[in-house]
Amino acid sequence: MSLALAAPAAAAPVQPFTETTACDSGRVCMWEDPFKAGNRYVHSTQTTFEIPGWDGDNEISSVWNRTGQKLTIFDNDGYTGTRICLNAGEYVAELGPERAFDNEAESYKLANNCL
Repeated sequence: MSLALAAPAAAAPVQPFTETTACDSGRVCMWEDPFKAGNRYVHSTQTTFEIPGWDGDNEISSVWNRTGQKLTIFDNDGYTGTRICLNAGEYVAELGPERAFDNEAESYKLANNCL
């Protein structure tokens, strides 16, 4: 008699905690790829920020707002154009499916209300 063992189901991959997936309290963090993967282009405490052209401009796919304010992200430099707003503390793992804003971010502002 032969006894066959079923292989365990594969678990979804978990992004390990690393310095590039960290986002300190009081900061806005933005990554190149969904789920805090790829380059972390933004790790800022500034209330207004222009994403540098070679370091994340139109390349952001996930965002974590670790501030106590609302985060408005704009698709143009100079805080203009189409925008989305994240609540204080909100994490968006995939800007594409969740907000239709994948690879659009060019600048942001923090404020008490969405802009």
